[in-house]
Amino acid sequence: MEELSSRSVLHWLERDLGPYRGRGVAKPEWDAEFSVLQFDDRPVHDVTASVTFGIGSHVLTGSDGVDRRQELLVILRRAFDETAITLAAGIGSYLVDEHVALLEGETVRAPRELGVTMMLVGAPPDRFMPGIVRFGDAEPPLEVVWLVPFHESEHHVISQHGWRDLMRLLDERELDPFDLAREALL
Repeated sequence: MEELSSRSVLHWLERDLGPYRGRGVAKPEWDAEFSVLQFDDRPVHDVTASVTFGIGSHVLTGSDGVDRRQELLVILRRAFDETAITLAAGIGSYLVDEHVALLEGETVRAPRELGVTMMLVGAPPDRFMPGIVRFGDAEPPLEVVWLVPFHESEHHVISQHGWRDLMRLLDERELDPFDLAREALL
Protein backbone atom coordinates (compact mmCIF):
# COMPACT_ATOMS: atom_id res chain seq x y z
CA MET A 1 0.00 0.00 0.00
CA GLU A 2 1.61 3.23 -1.17
CA GLU A 3 1.53 6.24 1.13
CA LEU A 4 -0.87 8.96 0.00
CA SER A 5 1.71 11.74 -0.21
CA SER A 6 1.32 14.97 -2.15
CA ARG A 7 4.15 13.86 -4.43
CA SER A 8 2.54 10.49 -5.24
CA VAL A 9 -0.87 12.08 -5.90
CA LEU A 10 0.64 14.76 -8.18
CA HIS A 11 2.60 12.11 -10.08
CA TRP A 12 -0.61 10.07 -10.49
CA LEU A 13 -2.54 13.12 -11.80
CA GLU A 14 0.25 14.08 -14.18
CA ARG A 15 0.10 10.67 -15.90
CA ASP A 16 -3.14 11.72 -17.66
CA LEU A 17 -3.11 15.50 -17.27
CA GLY A 18 0.50 16.11 -18.30
CA PRO A 19 3.12 18.02 -16.31
CA TYR A 20 1.85 20.60 -13.86
CA ARG A 21 3.14 24.03 -14.94
CA GLY A 22 2.20 26.20 -11.97
CA ARG A 23 -1.28 27.38 -13.03
CA GLY A 24 -4.12 27.54 -10.51
CA VAL A 25 -4.44 28.65 -6.90
CA ALA A 26 -2.18 27.32 -4.17
CA LYS A 27 -3.41 26.54 -0.66
CA PRO A 28 -1.49 29.38 1.07
CA GLU A 29 -3.04 31.98 -1.28
CA TRP A 30 -6.57 31.54 0.02
CA ASP A 31 -8.54 30.31 2.97
CA ALA A 32 -8.90 26.65 2.00
CA GLU A 33 -7.33 23.34 3.00
CA PHE A 34 -6.46 22.47 -0.62
CA SER A 35 -5.22 23.91 -3.89
CA VAL A 36 -6.72 23.93 -7.39
CA LEU A 37 -4.25 23.01 -10.14
CA GLN A 38 -4.88 23.79 -13.80
CA PHE A 39 -3.68 21.81 -16.81
CA ASP A 40 -3.96 23.31 -20.32
CA ASP A 41 -5.46 21.49 -23.30
CA ARG A 42 -6.59 18.50 -21.26
CA PRO A 43 -8.43 16.45 -22.39
CA VAL A 44 -8.81 18.41 -25.66
CA HIS A 45 -7.46 21.61 -27.21
CA ASP A 46 -8.68 24.95 -25.75
CA VAL A 47 -9.96 23.27 -22.59
CA THR A 48 -8.52 23.51 -19.08
CA ALA A 49 -8.71 20.69 -16.58
CA SER A 50 -8.90 22.19 -13.08
CA VAL A 51 -8.40 19.65 -10.31
CA THR A 52 -8.43 20.04 -6.55
CA PHE A 53 -5.24 18.99 -4.80
CA GLY A 54 -5.44 18.18 -1.12
CA ILE A 55 -9.07 17.21 -0.53
CA GLY A 56 -7.87 13.62 -0.80
CA SER A 57 -6.08 13.95 2.53
CA HIS A 58 -9.56 13.98 4.13
CA VAL A 59 -11.73 10.90 4.52
CA LEU A 60 -15.24 11.78 3.34
CA THR A 61 -18.40 9.71 3.73
CA GLY A 62 -20.81 9.23 0.82
CA SER A 63 -24.57 9.01 1.04
CA ASP A 64 -24.06 5.22 0.74
CA GLY A 65 -22.18 5.23 4.09
CA VAL A 66 -18.84 4.30 2.46
CA ASP A 67 -15.69 6.26 3.34
CA ARG A 68 -13.79 7.74 0.40
CA ARG A 69 -11.00 10.09 -0.53
CA GLN A 70 -11.77 12.41 -3.44
CA GLU A 71 -10.41 15.15 -5.63
CA LEU A 72 -12.72 17.16 -7.88
CA LEU A 73 -12.18 17.76 -11.59
CA VAL A 74 -13.77 20.63 -13.51
CA ILE A 75 -13.17 20.64 -17.27
CA LEU A 76 -14.24 23.82 -19.06
CA ARG A 77 -13.34 25.91 -22.10
CA ARG A 78 -10.37 28.18 -21.35
CA ALA A 79 -12.63 31.27 -21.27
CA PHE A 80 -14.08 29.87 -18.01
CA ASP A 81 -10.76 29.24 -16.17
CA GLU A 82 -11.57 31.54 -13.23
CA THR A 83 -15.07 30.10 -12.92
CA ALA A 84 -13.62 26.57 -12.93
CA ILE A 85 -11.33 27.43 -10.01
CA THR A 86 -14.21 28.97 -8.09
CA LEU A 87 -16.51 25.99 -8.76
CA ALA A 88 -13.88 23.47 -7.67
CA ALA A 89 -13.01 25.57 -4.61
CA GLY A 90 -16.59 26.22 -3.55
CA ILE A 91 -17.83 22.67 -3.92
CA GLY A 92 -14.57 21.25 -2.56
CA SER A 93 -14.80 23.45 0.54
CA TYR A 94 -18.34 22.24 1.15
CA LEU A 95 -17.27 18.57 0.90
CA VAL A 96 -14.38 19.10 3.33
CA ASP A 97 -16.42 21.21 5.79
CA GLU A 98 -19.31 18.73 5.84
CA HIS A 99 -17.11 15.59 5.51
CA VAL A 100 -19.32 14.34 2.66
CA ALA A 101 -18.32 12.66 -0.60
CA LEU A 102 -20.01 13.29 -3.95
CA LEU A 103 -21.08 10.02 -5.56
CA GLU A 104 -21.49 9.25 -9.24
CA GLY A 105 -24.85 10.59 -10.41
CA GLU A 106 -25.37 12.93 -7.45
CA THR A 107 -26.03 16.52 -8.45
CA VAL A 108 -25.07 19.86 -6.93
CA ARG A 109 -26.03 23.39 -7.81
CA ALA A 110 -23.30 25.85 -8.70
CA PRO A 111 -23.17 28.72 -6.20
CA ARG A 112 -25.53 31.43 -7.54
CA GLU A 113 -23.06 34.20 -6.65
CA LEU A 114 -20.83 32.90 -9.48
CA GLY A 115 -23.50 33.78 -11.98
CA VAL A 116 -23.47 30.15 -13.16
CA THR A 117 -26.99 28.90 -13.74
CA MET A 118 -25.99 25.33 -14.54
CA MET A 119 -25.99 22.41 -12.15
CA LEU A 120 -23.23 19.79 -11.86
CA VAL A 121 -23.34 16.01 -11.70
CA GLY A 122 -20.60 13.81 -10.25
CA ALA A 123 -19.09 11.39 -12.75
CA PRO A 124 -15.89 9.37 -13.17
CA PRO A 125 -13.56 10.95 -15.76
CA ASP A 126 -13.07 7.60 -17.54
CA ARG A 127 -14.51 8.97 -20.78
CA PHE A 128 -11.41 11.14 -21.32
CA MET A 129 -8.84 10.19 -18.70
CA PRO A 130 -9.23 6.60 -17.53
CA GLY A 131 -5.91 6.61 -15.68
CA ILE A 132 -7.03 9.08 -13.02
CA VAL A 133 -10.34 7.53 -12.06
CA ARG A 134 -8.96 5.81 -8.97
CA PHE A 135 -5.68 5.76 -7.05
CA GLY A 136 -6.10 2.34 -5.47
CA ASP A 137 -2.93 2.29 -3.41
CA ALA A 138 -4.47 4.31 -0.56
CA GLU A 139 -7.03 3.29 2.05
CA PRO A 140 -9.68 4.31 1.42
CA PRO A 141 -8.76 4.67 -2.27
CA LEU A 142 -8.56 8.15 -3.81
CA GLU A 143 -10.98 8.81 -6.65
CA VAL A 144 -11.39 11.75 -8.99
CA VAL A 145 -14.93 13.04 -9.42
CA TRP A 146 -15.60 14.96 -12.63
CA LEU A 147 -18.15 17.75 -12.12
CA VAL A 148 -20.11 17.72 -15.38
CA PRO A 149 -22.16 20.90 -16.00
CA PHE A 150 -25.76 20.59 -17.19
CA HIS A 151 -28.82 22.81 -17.52
CA GLU A 152 -31.60 22.48 -14.98
CA SER A 153 -33.97 21.58 -17.84
CA GLU A 154 -31.73 18.54 -18.50
CA HIS A 155 -32.02 17.24 -14.92
CA HIS A 156 -34.68 14.69 -15.88
CA VAL A 157 -32.24 13.05 -18.33
CA ILE A 158 -29.75 12.50 -15.51
CA SER A 159 -32.30 11.43 -12.90
CA GLN A 160 -34.11 9.02 -15.24
CA HIS A 161 -31.32 7.79 -17.53
CA GLY A 162 -27.98 8.81 -16.01
CA TRP A 163 -25.19 11.22 -16.85
CA ARG A 164 -23.80 8.98 -19.62
CA ASP A 165 -27.08 9.39 -21.54
CA LEU A 166 -26.73 13.16 -21.16
CA MET A 167 -23.24 12.94 -22.68
CA ARG A 168 -24.55 10.77 -25.53
CA LEU A 169 -27.29 13.31 -26.30
CA LEU A 170 -24.80 16.19 -26.20
CA ASP A 171 -22.58 14.28 -28.65
CA GLU A 172 -25.51 13.53 -30.97
CA ARG A 173 -26.50 17.20 -31.06
CA GLU A 174 -22.86 18.35 -31.26
CA LEU A 175 -23.15 20.41 -28.06
CA ASP A 176 -19.93 21.10 -26.18
CA PRO A 177 -19.97 19.57 -22.65
CA PHE A 178 -17.13 21.95 -21.65
CA ASP A 179 -18.97 25.18 -22.53
CA LEU A 180 -20.95 26.82 -19.72
CA ALA A 181 -22.63 29.00 -22.36
CA ARG A 182 -23.88 26.09 -24.48
CA GLU A 183 -27.54 25.85 -25.35
CA ALA A 184 -29.73 23.40 -23.45
CA LEU A 185 -30.88 20.12 -24.98
CA LEU A 186 -34.49 21.15 -24.42
